[in-house]
Amino acid sequence: LAVKLASGKEYQFRYLIDGEWHNDWEADKYVANPFSGDNSVVIANA
Repeated sequence: LAVKLASGKEYQFRYLIDGEWHNDWEADKYVANPFSGDNSVVIANA
């Protein structure tokens, strides 16, 4: 799956695998979410 992202922005995401949420451990950074967990963040550069 490929998604075009606007450059200069940050996008939060997580993976849902077999009913469990997982982060991308190679994400650019992590931010807290309102469910007592963290979201992965990718920073789209030009």
